[in-house]
Amino acid sequence: MERGVVVAILVPLNLLPYLRRGPRLRAAPWLYFFAIGAGFMLVEVLLIQKYTLFIGASVYSIATVLLTLLPLPAWLQMVWPYWVALVMIYWCLETQDMITLGLAFFCGLVLDLMTGSLLGLHALSLTVIVYLVTRFRARLRFFPPWQLAVSVLALLVNDRIILLWIISLRGDPMPAASFWLPPLAGVLAWPWLFLALDRFRGVMRQRALR
Repeated sequence: MERGVVVAILVPLNLLPYLRRGPRLRAAPWLYFFAIGAGFMLVEVLLIQKYTLFIGASVYSIATVLLTLLPLPAWLQMVWPYWVALVMIYWCLETQDMITLGLAFFCGLVLDLMTGSLLGLHALSLTVIVYLVTRFRARLRFFPPWQLAVSVLALLVNDRIILLWIISLRGDPMPAASFWLPPLAGVLAWPWLFLALDRFRGVMRQRALR
């Protein structure tokens, strides 16, 4: 897997001299950007598998990456939950030492590179979320489901506030009201995601005991 990551990222660099050689190699730019994108996706999958960041199985790791990078229609993108943050919240609650601030920051940087967003945006976002969950983990773990869902909503809204602050610092126009829809969609998806991850975690634990 590690060799595949290196090949997928370094080999496209050899295509750069051919990008300006006329119509004979018109496919070279498309091939270059496709290979670069595939390389960064492999990096994300490798990180997930290496640190058991999200779920620990390759099929679920790839599914999480695809949920994050999936090209969506504009109307669906407005309400698409922040899946990476939701999964990180789950693992921060269930495992004490698996998710660290440094790991959250690093994975956020990788996500910034993969999505083409402002460098450091997801890194700051995930770091703040992981810090808050880790700070109040002892209380959150004993919350009833409805109260935990409200806490998750508060975390996702706080993430939007941070993003709004960064937008204001850049001098960009304020987003529309749909800017606040992803946290609502995330809290609706949270119970189902929690049950799915919890069930899968139990299955993996049973297999480990055999």
